[in-house]
Amino acid sequence: ERIAPGLTPHVLGTVSGAGRMALLREFVEGDLLSDLLFSPDLSRDRKVDLASHLIEVLRLVWERTLREQPADDDYVGQIEQRIEDVFALHPALRPLAASGMDDGLPLHALLEECRSRQRAVAPAFSVWVHGDLNANNVVVSPSGLRFIDVHRSHFGDHLQDVGVLLVSLIREPGLTPEVCADLDGVSATIARAAAEFAGAHDDAGAASRLVLARARSLITSARVVVEEAHAGELFRSGMRELAAFAAVAA
Repeated sequence: ERIAPGLTPHVLGTVSGAGRMALLREFVEGDLLSDLLFSPDLSRDRKVDLASHLIEVLRLVWERTLREQPADDDYVGQIEQRIEDVFALHPALRPLAASGMDDGLPLHALLEECRSRQRAVAPAFSVWVHGDLNANNVVVSPSGLRFIDVHRSHFGDHLQDVGVLLVSLIREPGLTPEVCADLDGVSATIARAAAEFAGAHDDAGAASRLVLARARSLITSARVVVEEAHAGELFRSGMRELAAFAAVAA
């Protein structure tokens, strides 16, 4: 609220007890961005316009909060913290992680390879990030975009938000080929704008770091996708992106 007044719902009250806190927030009229982007009835141009508007808002926040202090987001650590939740929902993925795929390294070895390299591509600056920027955490209201579920906000790597956002566009199973084609255009718009921001701030490691950010979101998303085949597809894509990051950063 201090950074960008009106961008998040107002907190109307809080109550604490037994080490927990609950809050009452303003109700925001509007549509979830995910519902609009996944709709077969909305034109591709309109979806790209929404993505362009979102990235403009994000860049405004990034520019306003940029500080010359390295971001310390640990993508490898985030995967390790959530991987057991993935296996709890989809135990069939555990053998795949243990054996590797496409004659590649198993997951634990891939993570070690990436751990030794992620610091080399870390940005020299940090910005205020949402922390869970799924497309269903953005409301398109009559007054403009509003962000919800911002309790994970922190100073960090802008590409963490970008990676989460991009993966949230492919996390929904059962989308039609036409909608998927629309989302390809949306993703390209977001990725291009993120690259432009990185270039403007001499972030030389951004391209390879986005691969790692996407890998983190792909693998951890499997813990919230119930449909087994789609969760497996996300998980495999994440392992491939980890391998790609390890190869590019080597």
